Amino acid sequence: MSKIKFDPEKEMQVRGIYPQTGTWYGNPYMPVEMLTQPITPAENLLRYYRGEDYEWIPDLSSDSLDLTPDCNPDASASDYTGGLDAFGVKWIPVGDGSMLPAFVEPGFFLIDDIADWRTMKWPDVDSWGWEEYGKMFRERHKDDDRLRRGTLLSGYFERLISIMTFEGAAMALITDPDSVKEFFDKLTDLNMQIMDHYINDFGCKAFLMHDDWAAQRSPFFSLNTVMELIVPYVKRLVDYAHSKGMIFTLHSCGNGVDLIPAYKATGIDAWQVQDTAVDMEKARELCGDDLMLEMYPVIPDELEGEALEKYLEETMRAHCTDHRGMLLLMDYNIERVADTRKILYRLGREIAWELTGGSCCK
Repeated sequence: MSKIKFDPEKEMQVRGIYPQTGTWYGNPYMPVEMLTQPITPAENLLRYYRGEDYEWIPDLSSDSLDLTPDCNPDASASDYTGGLDAFGVKWIPVGDGSMLPAFVEPGFFLIDDIADWRTMKWPDVDSWGWEEYGKMFRERHKDDDRLRRGTLLSGYFERLISIMTFEGAAMALITDPDSVKEFFDKLTDLNMQIMDHYINDFGCKAFLMHDDWAAQRSPFFSLNTVMELIVPYVKRLVDYAHSKGMIFTLHSCGNGVDLIPAYKATGIDAWQVQDTAVDMEKARELCGDDLMLEMYPVIPDELEGEALEKYLEETMRAHCTDHRGMLLLMDYNIERVADTRKILYRLGREIAWELTGGSCCK
């Protein structure tokens, strides 16, 4: 149970603003105030993941930091200006005023036959300047007590798409599954190298991998296909992460409800799910106690005061009170974000106390 009673007069005191380093697909991170909590956000979040006693229901936008360091070519290629990613794939800006990040240049491919993957030049991950960038980061964030989560911006199917177009990747799964498996096996080794740098150079205790497996209406492929061709390699990476004491989250947006058995088979701790595309009630039922769901809703810009608090409380209660839910609440209203942070923390403390049998402690 939550053992430390909420002391709002003490805990709501602001100690400063967390430093901001890097961008998220070209967007700067929103400012997060440092409150005076009874334990660190990192410790509380890890307890929540592990099903241990926690002091407040966490919000990952406040309590964690997703790292996309500039030394990783994938991070700079997928921002607003584009560039060459880790494999030398060309990304270009959208340029239509939609504020979307860069995407792979239409028609660009490195290979048109997956059997030619051995001819590709593979990235020299260790040469990316991790140590220098990590040293700068650790100094800048030496007082940052949030959970650090290293980010892999292109996982398995997404990497296959980037090197040979979506159509080529989809056909490769059908026409040459053996070469796909060999490519994914080699890719797992590379992904482990990247993970090691996040651990050793940045002190990360969690890992977030992006790999979309579904569109808005339905998956890109059958459950059998993903179980045979993708799950074994994701599982090998997840097992490696767990051997290092890491929490592993898979971002896979679109309507992936039919693929939940595959998500669970990988052994991931959490599925970062697009709540606008998924039947969340069905997803919670199918995930059960085996797989946590991390939602990332955007807070409506017009909400303020009581309406804002009502929205946040209803969202938290609907998704987190069964302990299967994680929230990464995205607030792009710079004038409101400090208030949002305080409301989320207070609600998280009060609801956690309530769930463990305590009384209301406003």
